[in-house]
Amino acid sequence: MSEITTRGELLNFVEEHEIGTMRVGAVDIDGVWRGKRIPVHYFTDSVRESGTNICNILFGWDMLDEMLPGLDYTGWHTGYPDITLKPDLSSLTVVPWEPHTASVVCDIQELDGTPVALSPRQVLRKVLHDAADLGYSASAAYEFEFYILRQSPTELHRSGFRDLEPLTHGSHTYSLQRGHATECVLEIREQLREAGIYIEACNTEHGPGQFEVNIHHGDALRAADQALMLKTPSRRSRPLTATRPRSWPRSTPRGQAPPAMSTRASGLRTAPRRSPATPPANCPIRVTSTWQGSWSSPAT
Repeated sequence: MSEITTRGELLNFVEEHEIGTMRVGAVDIDGVWRGKRIPVHYFTDSVRESGTNICNILFGWDMLDEMLPGLDYTGWHTGYPDITLKPDLSSLTVVPWEPHTASVVCDIQELDGTPVALSPRQVLRKVLHDAADLGYSASAAYEFEFYILRQSPTELHRSGFRDLEPLTHGSHTYSLQRGHATECVLEIREQLREAGIYIEACNTEHGPGQFEVNIHHGDALRAADQALMLKTPSRRSRPLTATRPRSWPRSTPRGQAPPAMSTRASGLRTAPRRSPATPPANCPIRVTSTWQGSWSSPAT
Protein backbone atom coordinates (compact mmCIF):
# COMPACT_ATOMS: atom_id res chain seq x y z
CA MET A 1 0.00 0.00 0.00
CA SER A 2 1.30 3.48 -0.87
CA GLU A 3 1.67 6.95 0.54
CA ILE A 4 1.15 8.60 -2.86
CA THR A 5 -0.74 11.90 -2.78
CA THR A 6 0.31 13.89 -5.86
CA ARG A 7 0.12 13.28 -9.60
CA GLY A 8 3.90 13.47 -9.83
CA GLU A 9 4.31 10.71 -7.26
CA LEU A 10 1.71 8.65 -9.10
CA LEU A 11 3.56 9.05 -12.42
CA ASN A 12 6.81 7.99 -10.74
CA PHE A 13 5.05 4.90 -9.37
CA VAL A 14 3.69 4.06 -12.83
CA GLU A 15 7.10 4.45 -14.46
CA GLU A 16 8.98 2.51 -11.77
CA HIS A 17 6.64 -0.49 -11.99
CA GLU A 18 5.92 -0.22 -15.74
CA ILE A 19 2.19 -0.07 -15.11
CA GLY A 20 -0.13 -0.18 -18.11
CA THR A 21 -3.46 -1.06 -16.50
CA MET A 22 -5.23 0.07 -13.33
CA ARG A 23 -7.75 -2.14 -11.57
CA VAL A 24 -10.23 0.30 -10.04
CA GLY A 25 -13.03 -0.97 -7.84
CA ALA A 26 -14.90 -1.32 -4.58
CA VAL A 27 -16.79 -4.04 -2.74
CA ASP A 28 -20.52 -4.54 -3.06
CA ILE A 29 -22.84 -5.56 -0.22
CA ASP A 30 -21.57 -9.16 -0.43
CA GLY A 31 -17.90 -8.21 -0.28
CA VAL A 32 -17.32 -8.94 -3.97
CA TRP A 33 -14.79 -6.62 -5.58
CA ARG A 34 -16.50 -4.91 -8.50
CA GLY A 35 -14.96 -2.37 -10.83
CA LYS A 36 -13.11 -1.75 -14.08
CA ARG A 37 -9.73 -2.10 -15.72
CA ILE A 38 -8.63 1.32 -16.94
CA PRO A 39 -5.65 2.31 -19.15
CA VAL A 40 -3.06 3.93 -16.93
CA HIS A 41 -2.85 7.16 -18.93
CA TYR A 42 -6.59 7.75 -18.52
CA PHE A 43 -6.32 6.99 -14.82
CA THR A 44 -3.48 9.46 -14.25
CA ASP A 45 -5.09 12.17 -16.41
CA SER A 46 -8.66 11.91 -15.14
CA VAL A 47 -9.84 9.05 -12.95
CA ARG A 48 -7.41 9.68 -10.09
CA GLU A 49 -9.24 12.95 -9.31
CA SER A 50 -12.67 12.69 -10.90
CA GLY A 51 -13.27 8.99 -10.40
CA THR A 52 -15.18 6.75 -12.78
CA ASN A 53 -18.88 5.97 -12.87
CA ILE A 54 -20.51 2.59 -12.40
CA CYS A 55 -24.12 1.44 -12.10
CA ASN A 56 -25.51 1.45 -8.55
CA ILE A 57 -26.84 -2.05 -9.15
CA LEU A 58 -23.79 -2.96 -7.05
CA PHE A 59 -26.23 -2.53 -4.18
CA GLY A 60 -29.18 -4.12 -5.96
CA TRP A 61 -28.08 -7.67 -6.75
CA ASP A 62 -26.56 -10.73 -5.15
CA MET A 63 -23.25 -12.53 -5.73
CA LEU A 64 -24.65 -14.20 -8.86
CA ASP A 65 -25.81 -10.87 -10.34
CA GLU A 66 -29.44 -11.72 -9.70
CA MET A 67 -31.46 -8.56 -9.06
CA LEU A 68 -32.94 -8.19 -5.58
CA PRO A 69 -36.60 -7.11 -5.56
CA GLY A 70 -38.25 -4.71 -3.15
CA LEU A 71 -35.28 -2.44 -2.46
CA ASP A 72 -35.78 1.26 -1.72
CA TYR A 73 -32.27 2.38 -2.69
CA THR A 74 -32.28 1.16 -6.27
CA GLY A 75 -34.31 -0.88 -8.73
CA TRP A 76 -36.40 -0.48 -11.86
CA HIS A 77 -38.16 2.41 -10.11
CA THR A 78 -34.88 4.38 -10.07
CA GLY A 79 -33.51 3.12 -13.38
CA TYR A 80 -30.31 1.89 -11.71
CA PRO A 81 -28.45 5.20 -12.08
CA ASP A 82 -24.71 5.71 -11.89
CA ILE A 83 -22.58 6.19 -8.82
CA THR A 84 -18.92 7.20 -8.72
CA LEU A 85 -15.88 5.13 -7.80
CA LYS A 86 -13.44 7.60 -6.21
CA PRO A 87 -9.91 6.15 -5.93
CA ASP A 88 -8.19 6.20 -2.54
CA LEU A 89 -4.53 6.42 -3.54
CA SER A 90 -3.41 5.23 -0.12
CA SER A 91 -4.58 1.77 -1.27
CA LEU A 92 -2.54 1.86 -4.51
CA THR A 93 -0.40 -1.24 -4.99
CA VAL A 94 1.10 -3.38 -7.70
CA VAL A 95 -0.67 -6.61 -8.65
CA PRO A 96 2.11 -9.22 -8.85
CA TRP A 97 -0.15 -11.89 -10.36
CA GLU A 98 -1.14 -9.61 -13.29
CA PRO A 99 1.82 -8.23 -15.26
CA HIS A 100 2.08 -4.43 -15.59
CA THR A 101 -1.01 -3.94 -13.44
CA ALA A 102 -1.75 -1.95 -10.30
CA SER A 103 -4.92 -1.72 -8.25
CA VAL A 104 -6.64 0.87 -6.13
CA VAL A 105 -9.62 0.53 -3.80
CA CYS A 106 -12.29 3.18 -4.16
CA ASP A 107 -14.77 4.97 -1.98
CA ILE A 108 -18.25 5.12 -3.49
CA GLN A 109 -20.13 8.39 -3.93
CA GLU A 110 -23.41 9.53 -5.40
CA LEU A 111 -23.01 11.75 -8.46
CA ASP A 112 -23.30 14.83 -6.22
CA GLY A 113 -20.32 13.64 -4.16
CA THR A 114 -22.32 12.34 -1.19
CA PRO A 115 -20.86 9.11 0.22
CA VAL A 116 -23.04 6.06 -0.45
CA ALA A 117 -24.12 4.96 3.01
CA LEU A 118 -24.59 1.33 1.90
CA SER A 119 -20.96 1.00 0.83
CA PRO A 120 -19.14 -1.38 3.21
CA ARG A 121 -16.04 0.84 3.10
CA GLN A 122 -18.14 3.86 4.01
CA VAL A 123 -19.76 1.95 6.87
CA LEU A 124 -16.29 1.16 8.21
CA ARG A 125 -15.18 4.78 7.77
CA LYS A 126 -18.19 5.94 9.81
CA VAL A 127 -17.50 3.44 12.58
CA LEU A 128 -13.86 4.55 12.76
CA HIS A 129 -14.91 8.22 12.74
CA ASP A 130 -17.39 7.65 15.56
CA ALA A 131 -14.78 5.73 17.51
CA ALA A 132 -12.24 8.54 17.00
CA ASP A 133 -14.76 11.03 18.41
CA LEU A 134 -14.75 8.92 21.57
CA GLY A 135 -10.95 8.86 21.66
CA TYR A 136 -10.44 5.40 20.18
CA SER A 137 -8.46 4.14 17.22
CA ALA A 138 -8.73 0.64 15.83
CA SER A 139 -6.23 -1.90 14.61
CA ALA A 140 -7.49 -5.00 12.87
CA ALA A 141 -6.13 -8.31 11.64
CA TYR A 142 -7.92 -10.79 9.40
CA GLU A 143 -7.75 -14.55 9.53
CA PHE A 144 -8.98 -16.49 6.50
CA GLU A 145 -9.81 -20.17 6.38
CA PHE A 146 -10.57 -21.64 2.98
CA TYR A 147 -10.45 -24.81 0.90
CA ILE A 148 -8.25 -25.49 -2.11
CA LEU A 149 -9.54 -27.86 -4.78
CA ARG A 150 -7.40 -29.60 -7.39
CA GLN A 151 -9.80 -28.68 -10.20
CA SER A 152 -9.65 -25.35 -11.97
CA PRO A 153 -12.76 -23.12 -12.00
CA THR A 154 -13.42 -24.17 -15.61
CA GLU A 155 -13.27 -27.86 -14.69
CA LEU A 156 -15.62 -27.28 -11.77
CA HIS A 157 -18.17 -25.58 -14.02
CA ARG A 158 -17.99 -28.42 -16.52
CA SER A 159 -18.64 -30.99 -13.79
CA GLY A 160 -21.51 -29.04 -12.30
CA PHE A 161 -19.46 -28.68 -9.11
CA ARG A 162 -19.67 -32.43 -8.49
CA ASP A 163 -16.89 -34.83 -7.46
CA LEU A 164 -14.82 -32.13 -5.81
CA GLU A 165 -11.24 -33.16 -5.07
CA PRO A 166 -9.55 -31.34 -2.19
CA LEU A 167 -5.83 -30.64 -2.32
CA THR A 168 -5.33 -32.73 0.82
CA HIS A 169 -7.32 -35.57 2.37
CA GLY A 170 -8.13 -36.20 5.99
CA SER A 171 -7.39 -33.91 8.92
CA HIS A 172 -3.85 -32.58 9.26
CA THR A 173 -4.31 -29.51 11.44
CA TYR A 174 -1.03 -27.60 12.00
CA SER A 175 0.85 -30.47 10.40
CA LEU A 176 4.45 -29.72 9.43
CA GLN A 177 5.09 -33.33 8.46
CA ARG A 178 2.58 -33.17 5.64
CA GLY A 179 3.12 -29.54 4.79
CA HIS A 180 4.17 -30.12 1.18
CA ALA A 181 0.65 -29.27 0.09
CA THR A 182 1.07 -25.74 1.44
CA GLU A 183 3.36 -24.78 -1.46
CA CYS A 184 0.56 -22.99 -3.30
CA VAL A 185 -0.33 -21.12 -0.09
CA LEU A 186 3.31 -20.04 0.21
CA GLU A 187 3.10 -18.75 -3.36
CA ILE A 188 0.11 -16.66 -2.32
CA ARG A 189 2.09 -15.36 0.66
CA GLU A 190 4.96 -14.23 -1.57
CA GLN A 191 2.62 -12.61 -4.09
CA LEU A 192 0.98 -10.63 -1.31
CA ARG A 193 4.36 -9.60 0.10
CA GLU A 194 5.22 -8.04 -3.27
CA ALA A 195 1.97 -6.09 -2.95
CA GLY A 196 2.93 -4.83 0.52
CA ILE A 197 0.69 -7.25 2.42
CA TYR A 198 2.34 -9.41 5.03
CA ILE A 199 1.15 -12.85 6.11
CA GLU A 200 2.22 -13.65 9.66
CA ALA A 201 1.54 -17.36 9.43
CA CYS A 202 -0.17 -20.03 7.38
CA ASN A 203 -1.04 -23.61 8.21
CA THR A 204 -3.15 -26.59 7.26
CA GLU A 205 -6.52 -26.78 9.00
CA HIS A 206 -9.00 -29.40 10.16
CA GLY A 207 -10.92 -30.16 6.96
CA PRO A 208 -9.75 -31.81 3.72
CA GLY A 209 -7.94 -29.22 1.62
CA GLN A 210 -8.52 -26.57 4.29
CA PHE A 211 -5.92 -23.89 5.02
CA GLU A 212 -5.58 -20.84 7.23
CA VAL A 213 -3.66 -17.59 6.65
CA ASN A 214 -3.24 -14.65 9.03
CA ILE A 215 -2.60 -11.09 7.83
CA HIS A 216 -0.41 -8.85 10.00
CA HIS A 217 -2.45 -6.33 11.97
CA GLY A 218 -2.69 -2.68 10.99
CA ASP A 219 -4.96 0.32 10.62
CA ALA A 220 -8.53 -1.00 10.40
CA LEU A 221 -9.33 0.56 7.03
CA ARG A 222 -6.07 -0.55 5.46
CA ALA A 223 -6.51 -4.01 6.96
CA ALA A 224 -9.90 -4.32 5.26
CA ASP A 225 -8.36 -3.29 1.93
CA GLN A 226 -5.62 -5.87 2.37
CA ALA A 227 -8.15 -8.57 3.18
CA LEU A 228 -9.87 -7.74 -0.09
CA MET A 229 -6.58 -8.15 -1.97
CA LEU A 230 -5.92 -11.53 -0.35
CA LYS A 231 -9.04 -13.00 -1.94
CA THR A 232 -7.71 -12.36 -5.45
CA PRO A 233 -4.41 -14.29 -5.49
CA SER A 234 -5.96 -17.12 -3.47
CA ARG A 235 -8.32 -17.68 -6.38
CA ARG A 236 -5.61 -17.39 -9.05
CA SER A 237 -2.96 -19.72 -7.63
CA ARG A 238 -2.02 -22.39 -10.21
CA PRO A 239 -4.78 -24.34 -12.00
CA LEU A 240 -6.50 -24.81 -8.64
CA THR A 241 -9.54 -23.27 -6.99
CA ALA A 242 -9.71 -21.61 -3.58
CA THR A 243 -13.23 -21.47 -2.23
CA ARG A 244 -15.32 -21.02 0.88
CA PRO A 245 -18.32 -23.34 0.42
CA ARG A 246 -21.09 -23.27 2.99
CA SER A 247 -20.42 -26.90 3.77
CA TRP A 248 -18.18 -29.65 2.51
CA PRO A 249 -19.83 -32.48 0.54
CA ARG A 250 -20.81 -35.41 2.75
CA SER A 251 -18.91 -37.80 0.49
CA THR A 252 -15.54 -36.53 1.72
CA PRO A 253 -13.64 -38.51 4.38
CA ARG A 254 -14.39 -35.98 7.09
CA GLY A 255 -18.02 -35.35 6.22
CA GLN A 256 -19.14 -31.76 6.43
CA ALA A 257 -16.50 -29.18 7.24
CA PRO A 258 -17.90 -25.65 7.07
CA PRO A 259 -15.39 -22.88 6.39
CA ALA A 260 -14.78 -19.90 8.63
CA MET A 261 -13.43 -16.42 8.50
CA SER A 262 -12.86 -14.53 11.71
CA THR A 263 -11.78 -10.99 12.42
CA ARG A 264 -9.74 -9.89 15.38
CA ALA A 265 -9.56 -6.23 16.33
CA SER A 266 -8.58 -4.21 19.36
CA GLY A 267 -8.69 -0.64 20.56
CA LEU A 268 -5.29 1.04 20.65
CA ARG A 269 -3.94 4.04 22.50
CA THR A 270 -0.55 5.43 23.56
CA ALA A 271 -1.17 5.60 27.33
CA PRO A 272 -0.37 2.63 29.62
CA ARG A 273 -3.01 -0.05 29.34
CA ARG A 274 -5.68 -0.13 32.02
CA SER A 275 -7.74 -3.07 33.14
CA PRO A 276 -9.93 -4.61 30.41
CA ALA A 277 -13.07 -2.62 29.83
CA THR A 278 -16.23 -2.90 27.81
CA PRO A 279 -17.17 -0.18 25.32
CA PRO A 280 -18.96 2.76 26.94
CA ALA A 281 -22.74 2.83 26.73
CA ASN A 282 -22.72 5.61 24.12
CA CYS A 283 -20.13 3.90 21.93
CA PRO A 284 -21.52 3.31 18.39
CA ILE A 285 -19.46 0.13 18.04
CA ARG A 286 -21.14 -3.04 19.21
CA VAL A 287 -19.11 -6.08 20.22
CA THR A 288 -20.14 -9.28 18.43
CA SER A 289 -19.13 -12.89 18.82
CA THR A 290 -16.16 -12.31 16.48
CA TRP A 291 -14.62 -9.67 18.77
CA GLN A 292 -11.47 -10.99 20.42
CA GLY A 293 -9.75 -7.75 21.36
CA SER A 294 -10.11 -5.23 24.17
CA TRP A 295 -11.16 -1.66 24.76
CA SER A 296 -9.27 0.91 26.77
CA SER A 297 -10.32 4.42 27.67
CA PRO A 298 -8.33 7.21 26.03
CA ALA A 299 -5.59 8.87 28.02
CA THR A 300 -6.74 11.72 30.26
